[in-house]
Amino acid sequence: MPIATTCLRGWLGPMLVTYTGAASGTWNLSKDGPLYLTTTGSYTFTFSRPGDIVVKGVSGGGNGGNGQLNSQYAAGGGGGGGGAADTVGETVRVTQVASNYTGAVGAAAGETNFRLSGSTYYLRLLGGSAGGTNAGGAGGTVSVGANASAGGGGGNGGTADGVTAAQAGTAAANAAGGGGGGGNDSGSPNAGAAGGNGKDQSGGGTGTSASGTAGTAGTGSFYGTGGGGGGGVLVNGVYYGGGGGGGGAARTSYAAGSGGAGSQGVLVLQVAP
Repeated sequence: MPIATTCLRGWLGPMLVTYTGAASGTWNLSKDGPLYLTTTGSYTFTFSRPGDIVVKGVSGGGNGGNGQLNSQYAAGGGGGGGGAADTVGETVRVTQVASNYTGAVGAAAGETNFRLSGSTYYLRLLGGSAGGTNAGGAGGTVSVGANASAGGGGGNGGTADGVTAAQAGTAAANAAGGGGGGGNDSGSPNAGAAGGNGKDQSGGGTGTSASGTAGTAGTGSFYGTGGGGGGGVLVNGVYYGGGGGGGGAARTSYAAGSGGAGSQGVLVLQVAP
């Protein structure tokens, strides 16, 4: 680091950020390292001084679709799309310090963002879409973020006629893979198959992470349960952003499986190197 830059930062003092909204507190970015915000909702930020920061984030993954009910064969729900991610980060020059910056973590359909209040977005990652009654949801897209990557799409659920099995979600490079589709009810005495996890052939792509948790198959005839989330993105030792697996199908008088929940988002602020 140049001597002039070091002296200037020392003269200006540490970079503190105070945040309010879905969670609140004050964090010393200069001393304590990056601030990780994982509570879903909106935020307002106040910085103690001007300076350069790096903003990173992951949007939320979409929920899996519920399985269908039918008197005969029925289709499984589609997997939710994985969240978009920016793990490299975007450099932002903070020039206004009095509550003039806002952000969101997995809010408003899974969106994660950081912006100058009412004006410029510096990072905007849209959440993965929920799975439908059979079709998988689209992966989250990048609205603003030169170093960000889109999430993978969720897999389709198994078709009612039993011809097509539940599909894997799509893997995503540097972002979250989509959740796997839910299994169909293909006829007596079969229970609905399990929803996919984020790793194997019945589940979603792994993205840059480990697998999500697979849903269990139905324990009685004609129904199944929702799968777990697809692979997420590793941020500070926690996986975020994977889509939920689709629910298993069911016959009338049985309960159709519900889709798995999508994963949360995260917003990260740190001092620029």
